[in-house]
Formats: sequence, structure tokens, C-alpha cells
Amino acid sequence: MVNKKSVLLELSGSCVRALLLQKKDKQFAILKAKVFPVEPDKGITGALTALFLEFPKEKITVLFPREKCVFRELEPKEKTPAALKETAEHEAEEGLPFGRENAVLDYSFYKEKQAGILAAASCRDIDIFSGELMQLKAPPVSMVPTTFALFEAFRHSKEYTKEPSLLVFSNGERADIIACREGTIILSRGLEIRDGKLEEEVKLTLKALEKDKKIITGVFTSGIEIKNGIKLSLPGDFSQKTGLENISQDWFLLYGLFLAVTEKDMLILDLLKHVSGKKEGAPIYIKLLQMAAAACAAILVFSGIIYFLNNLASNELEDIKTELSGLEVQGGRKWAAAVSEIMNAVPDEVILNEMSGDNKGEINLKGTAKARKDITVFMDSLNRIRGLASELAFANELATGSGPVTQFMVKIRVKAVVK
Repeated sequence: MVNKKSVLLELSGSCVRALLLQKKDKQFAILKAKVFPVEPDKGITGALTALFLEFPKEKITVLFPREKCVFRELEPKEKTPAALKETAEHEAEEGLPFGRENAVLDYSFYKEKQAGILAAASCRDIDIFSGELMQLKAPPVSMVPTTFALFEAFRHSKEYTKEPSLLVFSNGERADIIACREGTIILSRGLEIRDGKLEEEVKLTLKALEKDKKIITGVFTSGIEIKNGIKLSLPGDFSQKTGLENISQDWFLLYGLFLAVTEKDMLILDLLKHVSGKKEGAPIYIKLLQMAAAACAAILVFSGIIYFLNNLASNELEDIKTELSGLEVQGGRKWAAAVSEIMNAVPDEVILNEMSGDNKGEINLKGTAKARKDITVFMDSLNRIRGLASELAFANELATGSGPVTQFMVKIRVKAVVK
């Protein structure tokens, strides 16, 4: 991933941290390390402008917030790259809250090839996150979710253990939480910190793990004080390499990114790895904007269909059912008549973006909700409809400009005609 001179970046609301690396004879040297504060009147663009007066605009790898990613574990039929790719693409088509056409992703084997892992993000989030870099004509060539940086930093720390452990990193604005065991990630979360409730989130994570019989024996922290937490330390040689005196724990993620891109056999996923035109130096944001525009158009079409279905008079619904009679007999099931019942079950706080059916008698619904409780209300209403078997495929909280929302997908199997 890193070749000749390259730049590693960590962007936050308060500062930008940067490492300038140079590869020579298969060895990597840190040529420069510096923090550029974000001033209120100039914003992150001002910090990046100052940075690129001292750092080259080439081969930029940037950390991407975990809370804007979706992770999935993959189970390919065969332990081959081709089988892993096929499984990843199938999961991307079926299981992403923002749709495959509006996603960037990467995947890899882990657990000694016993399983695969997929990381994905929406083109819109990628575009927003890298907007200032694009404006300065410094497009990133790689984007690595913060999860992998934290995990690698832990694996190379003197506190590392293979015992079940919880890792918590915070820079005061956001946090990463990872549960790991035997050198494997078993859970990861990213969140924006609101009202100082990080410790509460850690407790909830521990309770969830305990419920799943995944008992954590140690909590390791960086950048934050947590009761009974073990403070992770940066190795002295990293401080020497950077030339920074009394290097703080705030560098822990960038240290992990440094390890991930310079050491062999690291678990690392690059969200921009499969973006067409990246290697030729074409501006990534052009493709992302095109993909985002296509996705928005698709969502508008689906929203229009759903709005129409929600407002059908009973006689119009009968006409639709007649037109869909061919679909009703496919797979030995009838589902056209179920559409009206499903639409009536949608709460006001839930917005559906996509609905699709197949010849196996299954319906997939994708949408967003203000909170998880709204999805619970929706599921309860669906389960009260006679003849439907409903299952929540996923529900992921994502940060947006207007606040957090939960994106979800529901799989519905119609067992009988809904009357």
C-alpha cells in the first residue's frame, strides 16, 4: 500500500495529525510527524492548507471513522479469493443499508482463512469526509477504518494479550470500541461522543458481550480514563521515530495505521481499494458523486412507488393485484395482496426507501428510522399480520448532518394470502 514517500492522516474536529513516510530497501522511515490545530475561523481546510505547505500531496492514506462503516462477517463456500469475492459482492447486494450501487468496500480473509470480513461505507459519507482534501487537490488513495488501526496498535503494545479483551480509544470527539479474543476481532463499534456518555456505552457493550457468553477479562484504554481500565502505551521507538518528545496517547490510532500499512500480514481493509480509476490518479470524487446521484434517483423512484401504494384506494389496489397475478403464483406463494397490509404497518417515524420482491415469495424492505424503538414498533406491526414471517436483517446507526438515524432492512416471507 505504501510506496516511496507517502502521507498518513488522521482528521478530527480539533486537529489533523500527519506522518510522512519514506520507503527505502523494504524499510520504512518516518521523515516527519506533526499536529496541525483546527482554528475555529479557518476550520479543517485551514489546517490541511498549512499541512500541505510542509507535506506532499501524494499517496495519502487517511483514517475513516468506524461509525460511518458497516462490517459483515463472510462465510465463503471455499477458501479461495474468487469465492470470497463472490460472497462479498452477494452480501453487498443484499445486506448494505445504502445499496451496492452507492457503496465502496473491501474484504479479506481472517481467522486463518476460516472466515472473511467485509467493510463498506456509502459514497456520500466518503465524499463528505474527503471533501476538504478534494478541494485542495489532495485526493486520498486509501481509506482505512479506525477499527483496524486500533487493533494493530493493541497487538503491538506491551499490554497485548490473547485473553478476551475490550479496547476503548477516544480523542474526546469520537470513540472506537473493539472486543477481541485470540488475536481476532469479535465485535467493533464507533460512535460520536455525546454528553460524555462513553463510559455508559462501554458498560452496555460489556453487558451485551456477557449476554452472548463472551466474557471480557480486561479493558484497555487510550485517550480516556475508565474505571478499572488498563492504559495502553505507545512504544518508545515510535516516539524516537517521530522525533516528538513526550508523545501522547492521542497518536495511538495513527501509530496503528503506521503499523497496518508498513508491517506484513496485517488485517487491514482499504475502502478505496476497488474504486475504479484510483490507480490512474483519476479524481475519486467524480465517481462518488456519480454513484451518489444514481442512488438518490433510485431512492426517489422507490419513494414515489411506496407513496403511491400507501395512498391507493381499495379499487385501485384490486387493479394492481390483478396486474400482479402472474407474480402471485410464482414459487407457490401469493404476495401481491400483502403489499397494502405492509404499507399500513409503517409507523410515522419510519421511512421506507426501497421495496423489492422475488419469485420465491419474499419481500425485502429497506428504510431509515429515527431510533431503534421505531423499528421495533414496525416489526411488531408486521408480525401481527396473518400469513407473514418477518425478520430484521440488519439495523445500523449512522451519523448524518441532522443527527443519528438507524438504517435497516426487513426480510418478509409470505406464507399465505393476507385477507
